[in-house]
Amino acid sequence: MNYYDWGGFFFLYLGIRWSGKSKVLLSYIVLSGVLQAIIGVLQLLGFANSRHPGFSMTGCFFNPAPFSCYLALTLVLLWGMLLIYWARLTRILRLALSGCSLFLAGFLIYLDSRASWLALAGGCIYLFYSFRTSGVIRLRSLLRPEFPARIIGPGLSVLFLIFLYFYRQPSSDGRLFIWSV
Repeated sequence: MNYYDWGGFFFLYLGIRWSGKSKVLLSYIVLSGVLQAIIGVLQLLGFANSRHPGFSMTGCFFNPAPFSCYLALTLVLLWGMLLIYWARLTRILRLALSGCSLFLAGFLIYLDSRASWLALAGGCIYLFYSFRTSGVIRLRSLLRPEFPARIIGPGLSVLFLIFLYFYRQPSSDGRLFIWSV
């Protein structure tokens, strides 16, 4: 086992010990995602070895797809924490968390994984619908005529899925039609 694994076990231990405090546990999950992204940068620069010979960046995972999905879901969790705790955070903490958010978002763009984009889109949809009636996001005041909102939302979702299909069509065809081989 290398130091990545021991660090992960350490943060898992701390998370389990403090599991009664959800804010602390969520903070450790976000911290682990930022550390995963830093490990990915170190792998990209050649200071750390990838865990798969065919890929240059895998983080602590053996494949870049779960690595990028973990970063996407960490980013969604970070955005949710920012929405919930924004008013209670100090200015320095707001800047630090916003910087981590930009770092993770930029790293996801560099990873270029359709799976992470789907994970990010699904998480953002969940956040949007979770906070739509709260004081954070006022969906009702933005979308008074509900009919266009019911058409635009699914329409944008279909366009997003079509974009993901045509983005790397041979790869998508291989995944969709694998049973015909």
